Amino acid sequence: YLDYNIELSKIKQRGKVMEYQAEFEEVSNMVSGWPVEALIGTFDGLKEYHIEVQAATPQSLLEAFELERIAEEKSTRFLNGWKESRISRQSPNRNLAVTKDLRE
Repeated sequence: YLDYNIELSKIKQRGKVMEYQAEFEEVSNMVSGWPVEALIGTFDGLKEYHIEVQAATPQSLLEAFELERIAEEKSTRFLNGWKESRISRQSPNRNLAVTKDLRE
């Protein structure tokens, strides 16, 4: 016997928010009697975006997952920008090539 109420609270994010959402929706469709607020409250399984989503006080699961995806995208863009800025600072020859092209 599988208690989906317990399984719902055990779901953890292992990849992208979309993957977590798919698993969450699959299990949440197997339970009954959970108010939306309680379902949103089980988002502890998400990674670093949990606090940001709770602060926005979403009114529906759809809104909560959309906020999660936005937070994930912002984080990804920030990390990608940070990595690119580190690469350009570590590669002085790359900057010289740009300077040389500008002079020509």
